[in-house]
Amino acid sequence: MSRIPMFLGVALSAAMLTACPPKKVYPNCDSDETCQADGNAEVCVEGRCVECATDEQCKEGFTCQDNRCAPPTECDASRPCAEGLQCSPAGQCVECLSSGECNDGQWCQAGSCTTRPEGACEDNSHCGMGENCVANRCEQAGEGCNFDPIEFAFNESSLSSLSAETRARLDSAAACLKNQPRRVTLGGHADERGTEEYNLQLSERRAATIRRYLVDLGVPGDQLESVGYGEAQPLNPASNEDAWNANRRVEFIFR
Repeated sequence: MSRIPMFLGVALSAAMLTACPPKKVYPNCDSDETCQADGNAEVCVEGRCVECATDEQCKEGFTCQDNRCAPPTECDASRPCAEGLQCSPAGQCVECLSSGECNDGQWCQAGSCTTRPEGACEDNSHCGMGENCVANRCEQAGEGCNFDPIEFAFNESSLSSLSAETRARLDSAAACLKNQPRRVTLGGHADERGTEEYNLQLSERRAATIRRYLVDLGVPGDQLESVGYGEAQPLNPASNEDAWNANRRVEFIFR
């Protein structure tokens, strides 16, 4: 039986390693296929998975800006807005950027000052004694309980993506829920970027992540339901970073 010379065996081994490089793992990529695993709707640009590379990859009315789908800008330093309007950080002409710019009894929604509905709130100052502002509604809450929405980073749904402060708030919420046997729907949401189908799946994963964590902390599973609403129920309907940050969330909805 013939033997392969040692130098030839080394060369063959090196060639095999060169021919089969390690497979890239999301969000790193070497092709769109890597980015589109698990139902993602992203593309590979310079070795990273991003939302878009061209305008055609965004839904109607959006353009690709810095590899993210966003509405086309209406204003900038060289294109001022009409009198009475101001240019938002996202390049949109709006009436207001915060509720502090509106009259009493109004709040800033989608860049416009509108009448704040009865029972609606932005913070606890709008609520009565013994109530907390939860998802823009005044609700009764136990002492020390915080059921504010849990916000997620862009395209994230894992527990590890949450800050230590947010996980500590979830720990406190779990303790409150165990002392308050009320049924809770964990409503997952996504911002408007991406396809409706992908955003629905992403919101479902976010809600399921919070439910699993609360159950692990001892909250009875039959007390919790997780539901994904996709991009259909924005907390802030504006199209800017502040709105998108607020809309990527999981809410506590008491029943």
